[in-house]
Amino acid sequence: RLAGYDLERGERVLRLTLWWQALQHPQADHTVFVHLFDPATEALVAQSDAQPRGGMYPTSWWATGEVVSETVTLPLTDLPQGTYRLAVGLYDQTVTRLPAIGADGQRLPDDRVILPESVEAEP
Repeated sequence: RLAGYDLERGERVLRLTLWWQALQHPQADHTVFVHLFDPATEALVAQSDAQPRGGMYPTSWWATGEVVSETVTLPLTDLPQGTYRLAVGLYDQTVTRLPAIGADGQRLPDDRVILPESVEAEP
């Protein structure tokens, strides 16, 4: 589960640190995705897909209850002016997203967590 995050905007990059908590011991290695998208069209404008810590600490090594941080950097160069949103989640080796569950216990649309903060791109 996504236990928390920290968002830091640089001049030309966005740094997002995610804290994942293993609710049970993962039996397989999963990939973290971070999507920066236009909320009006759902078009992706930047993305990252990678195993945690550059593959150096795969999810199959995580212990139940362990909290693992992962920092993702997205380039913001050549981004059209506008307001964007961030979505995060995990997928398996078949590129099937793992279920994303909201605070209310309900499964989230598209199995992704949309972060509450917007990202503004200026000219």
